[in-house]
Amino acid sequence: MFFKSVMPFFFVLLTMTSCYKTKPTELEVSVQDIFGNLVNNASVKVYGEPTNSDNGNPLQANYVQETNTNGIALFALNEIYQPGQNGVAILKVEVNKNEKIGITTIDIVQERRNRLEIVIE
Repeated sequence: MFFKSVMPFFFVLLTMTSCYKTKPTELEVSVQDIFGNLVNNASVKVYGEPTNSDNGNPLQANYVQETNTNGIALFALNEIYQPGQNGVAILKVEVNKNEKIGITTIDIVQERRNRLEIVIE
């Protein structure tokens, strides 16, 4: 009798957890010069250091893109985030344009648009 009364509850719980849709994990890089002007057509490289994770698979993150006319490069990082994972990655960001560079790191948070402003000098 108890089993029959609990069964609908477990069915609803299972249905709710299996339908969870993950939100996009993205990185938006805004590039500026030392005067605060947005820089278009700058080369933005985002990559992870080759360290091994707990499951023995190295992080595969290597993206290159140019900034748009608003000085922004947008990267979709869904392929390196797995649902249930605690955190995503710490990535390096390098920006180059006309021999001016900017380098920094960012700790990516899952299921959100991570934003980074970087100044090239």
